Amino acid sequence: MNAILIPLVALFSGIGILLVGNGLLGTLLGVRAVSLASLAAGQPLLLFPNPGEFEIFCVASVLVSLGLVPVALTSSSAPAPPRAHPMGLSSLYQVSPLGVAGCFASGLALGAFWSMAPVFCKTLGLSEGDTVIFMVATILGGLFLLWPLGRLSDRLDRRRVLTLACAVSAAASAAMVWTGGGSVPALFGLAIMFGGFTFPIYSIAVAHANDFLEPENLVSASSALLLVYGCGAVLGPLIAGLMMGWMGAFGLYALLSGAMIVTVFFALFRMLVRAPLPVQEQEAVVFVPRTTHVAYELDPRAEPHESE
Repeated sequence: MNAILIPLVALFSGIGILLVGNGLLGTLLGVRAVSLASLAAGQPLLLFPNPGEFEIFCVASVLVSLGLVPVALTSSSAPAPPRAHPMGLSSLYQVSPLGVAGCFASGLALGAFWSMAPVFCKTLGLSEGDTVIFMVATILGGLFLLWPLGRLSDRLDRRRVLTLACAVSAAASAAMVWTGGGSVPALFGLAIMFGGFTFPIYSIAVAHANDFLEPENLVSASSALLLVYGCGAVLGPLIAGLMMGWMGAFGLYALLSGAMIVTVFFALFRMLVRAPLPVQEQEAVVFVPRTTHVAYELDPRAEPHESE
């Protein structure tokens, strides 16, 4: 199984990087694609050393050090920090309630997934190799549906695409609970579906919020949305742990299904009380990593004086 898994991950990761290199994806979308491809490629490393020993930490340290080399060798000067206009969460919620809700739901779901999915696999009795496949399948699902869902949300009412993504994510999670892990291949297939429709939710929610923002508020609002995502990511593992203690392993996906269903109903409510924004006025989706607000400061949609 491992002999098949590792070349497969390398193949899919290479395809993602080649797409970026050939200009078929936007620059910032490419950053997100490379990020997910790297996450997928890193999962099989758990199969080589003993996770309880020191070797795997040495490998991680070496990889981080190598990643610093291109940054250290660059001759470009760092841009001056932009002068962002402060924007509180309450003001942001008034501008885009669904954008805030979507970011929180995404943080809750992915925070719970990253923290508890390996525990989920171990509780089901999956081997280390099957656990790696499960994680890789989820990540690759997210990698290859980022661009299609993003493009779809640029052409339609973004709220409909966000609702679709949350609904399919909820359905995949509910199916995992329903099947009870009886079929391992089915579990992997549902993992692909869950990852494919869950990973893009944050970026679509941010894009929806940005559609209603003034350019000078882009950085501060994106930072606030990142904070909302972080709050969800903190609560996700805590609630998932309680759910798994109560329901067993599938308490994790019961939580994820419930969170996405609530988001679907909230999105439907928002579509009833607010007219859709014309598609021509929507900004394009920009997929960026969620670990820092710096990427938003470099967003070309901001006013020129914001980066002077």
